[in-house]
Amino acid sequence: MISYITRETFSRANNKNLFKSDPLRFPMLLPRRGQGLSTNAIILIILGVIILVVLIAGFAIGWKQINPFLDSSNNVDIVVQQCQIACSTANAFDYCRVDRTLEDDSSKVFDKKIEKTCDVFSNDLIYEVYRIQKCPQIQPC
Repeated sequence: MISYITRETFSRANNKNLFKSDPLRFPMLLPRRGQGLSTNAIILIILGVIILVVLIAGFAIGWKQINPFLDSSNNVDIVVQQCQIACSTANAFDYCRVDRTLEDDSSKVFDKKIEKTCDVFSNDLIYEVYRIQKCPQIQPC
């Protein structure tokens, strides 16, 4: 014979504290296992929200407005390195004839973009703040 637990038999067996021990009358008091979010999931959700905000802002107000925050427009080191490579390989055409676009946001004297050759950058005293050195192997241009 199968016996079922009813409210009466359950409450009679545990009559010490009827309010807390009657899971049939109060099913919300049954022990439950909650599924919490792991730390990795929370971090991924936060990163996803940040990326979503950047994408929405980029498409809403335009990427040209957001680009200065994401991209640095200072390429002085790149131009210096290009001129050094042209000098070390004795490439007179690259050093004397190819215009380099030097972008410097911190300059208050010059425009933000300057297009000159490595020879002009190295020989003109105006541009000595960029420290592009003269090339003795190619001189004169």
